Amino acid sequence: LNEIYLAVLKHSISSDYSDEEKEQACNMLKHMLGSTVALLSPLSTSALSRLVQVSKEEFYSTFNDLHAILDIPNDPTHPLRLHHPSFRDFLLGKDRSGDFWVDENEIHHVLASSCMQLMSQTLKKDICEAQAPGSQASQVESSQIQKCLPPEVQYAYLYWVQHLRRSGSQINDNEETHRFLQAHLLHWLEALGWMGKTSEGTEGILSLDAYIQRFVLYNRSAIEQATLQLYCSALVFAPGNSIVRRNFKGCIPDWIQLKPKVQAHWIAALQTLEGHTGWVTSVAFSPDGKQVVSGSDDETVRLWDVATGTTLQTLEGHISSVMSAAFSPDGKLLPVLQVSEHWVVEGDRNILWLPPDYRQ
Repeated sequence: LNEIYLAVLKHSISSDYSDEEKEQACNMLKHMLGSTVALLSPLSTSALSRLVQVSKEEFYSTFNDLHAILDIPNDPTHPLRLHHPSFRDFLLGKDRSGDFWVDENEIHHVLASSCMQLMSQTLKKDICEAQAPGSQASQVESSQIQKCLPPEVQYAYLYWVQHLRRSGSQINDNEETHRFLQAHLLHWLEALGWMGKTSEGTEGILSLDAYIQRFVLYNRSAIEQATLQLYCSALVFAPGNSIVRRNFKGCIPDWIQLKPKVQAHWIAALQTLEGHTGWVTSVAFSPDGKQVVSGSDDETVRLWDVATGTTLQTLEGHISSVMSAAFSPDGKLLPVLQVSEHWVVEGDRNILWLPPDYRQ
């Protein structure tokens, strides 16, 4: 395969070029192919060209002789794909691809930078033109979201943190990232809210930046349900010494004249897991600490993601309150215990008789 891939790549660079032109063509080829194989989700040719800021003409000129490697659709809105995943290993393998080798850390850094540049050009308050601060995310038509947030923009919002981490850079030590977050943190969170991707988009940054973590976790429900409340409720009720509140206080609408008295610092609780409609009777962590299971009087069991607080799964169908929910040592959910009349029930089996004093 190495010889085949090398032959195709060499053939794509004209033999009539001067040495300088060949080097430029090779660098462009590496840039475009590296960006393609490093994508975390497929993009169309038109979306990818806008993301990496290469003209469509140059894009197609570069890929014109690479149909043996790439599935290049005639429709520019359809995703660009590799014919075989082995090409990715070839391109990122220094001992295999020779002059066409792409440094994986470097290309992820390039993509992270491209994402931040694109976001800086497009992000703004009320990007989906909902206008009313009480607008529900569910009420905004998907066509409006697609119009205001085209595919390459959504890709940048969702994956820039992951590209940055894969480049080996630390968010806290990256000056470009620091400038971006100081200017556009709320705009970025707003866009993720409209996309319904708050948890996915912020997952990588939550473990790295404490001041963003507290703000996002505390306001996740508002971001997901009434996105423009980022500039109202989220800022107004943030602690007085919150870095996010101090940095973005100018975003608080003028109609909020009388602000509530708030605590100076964040309280110890990281977040509140919301979803049960009855008393929570049982809570347990998975052995790896990444998930939480809870049982409730509402006759459901919920599985939660610890980092983001999102509900991963809701188990319904129980006939009474769920009294016990737990994990086994290998991380699997153990059978759920319920109380039915004067019995503790496991599945459909009565396993423990309850004396009168212990019955509800």
